[in-house]
Amino acid sequence: MLYTSLNQQLKMVEEINVAQVLFKYILRKGKKLTARMVFLKFLKNFKKTFALPALAIFVHALLYVEPKIWLKEKKIAGRVYEIPIYISSSWSKRIAIRWLLQAAKKRKWAGIVESLTQEVWDACLKWGGAFNNKEKIQLTAKKNKAYLRWF
Repeated sequence: MLYTSLNQQLKMVEEINVAQVLFKYILRKGKKLTARMVFLKFLKNFKKTFALPALAIFVHALLYVEPKIWLKEKKIAGRVYEIPIYISSSWSKRIAIRWLLQAAKKRKWAGIVESLTQEVWDACLKWGGAFNNKEKIQLTAKKNKAYLRWF
């Protein structure tokens, strides 16, 4: 019983940290109150549209979008190679949040709240703009894994 409650508390703390990082990326060109209102509207819209717990689904979508590897450019003998490197989980979460927001902003048919809702749902279904970014990175890393010896 104690283990379950402790596990739930740790999960809530992780979700709060994810929410703070999301606030930071929404906040780039606005005020803190505006970022919080966008996030709260996203949670309400998601719950109304899909009848599922929004924050849990958001964290689940981040797990599908998080890249485990990143491509670092290195110049060798006059040519630039993209060398795959492993990245930490905190860095990969930040990248995933940035990709989700960028993909949501590319959707011109609706506002940011509806676009973010749809993009998170698409990420849970393993398709959409943010998930495609991860797939491109993994495909390029697989092609360039021979250059790993130079790093």
